[in-house]
Amino acid sequence: MTVRPDCISENVPLAPYTTFKIGGQADFLATITSEEELIDVLTWSKQEDMSVMILGGGSNVVFADAGYRGLVLHINIKGIEVAEQNNKIFVTAAAGLEWDEFVSKMVKLNFSGLENLSGIPGKVGASPVQNIGAYGVEVGEKIISVRVYNPQTKNFSTLEKNECDFSYRHSFFKNEAGKNLIITAVTFLLDKKFKPVLGYPDLQKYFSDSTPTIEKLRSAILEIRRHKFPDLGKVGTAGSFFKNPIIDSGHYARLTKVYPELPGYAQTRGVKVSAAWLIDNVAQAKGIREGNVGTHGSQALVFVNYGQATATELDIFATKISDLVFKKTGIQLAREVCFVGEG
Repeated sequence: MTVRPDCISENVPLAPYTTFKIGGQADFLATITSEEELIDVLTWSKQEDMSVMILGGGSNVVFADAGYRGLVLHINIKGIEVAEQNNKIFVTAAAGLEWDEFVSKMVKLNFSGLENLSGIPGKVGASPVQNIGAYGVEVGEKIISVRVYNPQTKNFSTLEKNECDFSYRHSFFKNEAGKNLIITAVTFLLDKKFKPVLGYPDLQKYFSDSTPTIEKLRSAILEIRRHKFPDLGKVGTAGSFFKNPIIDSGHYARLTKVYPELPGYAQTRGVKVSAAWLIDNVAQAKGIREGNVGTHGSQALVFVNYGQATATELDIFATKISDLVFKKTGIQLAREVCFVGEG
């Protein structure tokens, strides 16, 4: 009989573990600081026949008001390893590192590739799951491999990039076959030569009369994000609440007759349109507030907890906005934020 590991606590409030600051209690929560600890905790949870949920930085999750019946694994493994080969930099980062702290370290070392992803909340281990992206860069473009633990086989293994099935805000880790894998480290391929990606209008405008360095590009992105996103120290939020939808070109052409200013970006399988634009201009919901939830005044895609919001309140508010967009455009907005636990 396995004794309950010391890293496991009972009846733990989950709201402080998420950037939205919403959610009830977990029956148990384990803060994992090593792969050995991970194995011990999972052995105990299987013995107790307990459901398990993986939590990183909590930047993309909302726990139910009733909490989570089972064990929450808070992955907090730290560490960075760097190797150089043919002027390329291979960086392996542990899953529990704060994402932006990791990006900051890479920029200070002049390792290029992740600077456009500055300021994104969450942890390294969550980055491949969501295939996080911003300002023309997706993390899947920079990932070489992902180290995972499979609770079913009780083995560690390495998934190569082509096995991760990266696409827009999607990866193998969201599929049925991959969702139970536990990420413990991610290896990135970075470059010693700075290669600025300045395709987004905000960045083109910012550097219209100057040439960016890697440090200046990171600073610019952080400044732009400060104007668009609320301060996590003051309000709860998970950043962008919905994904930017991809619709077929015919649907887009019909919509532009009604909404001629609707921005669209050609994709291999259609046209990507701005969810923020739809919420702002179609639903007329930018900067609105209902009770304890609302949309941010500078960015309609960002939902905000003004202090005492519940998961139920947030869910009702989000559904109301997505239903209005669908009614007027036929576009069904898909949530980036995951709702977890008993309602």
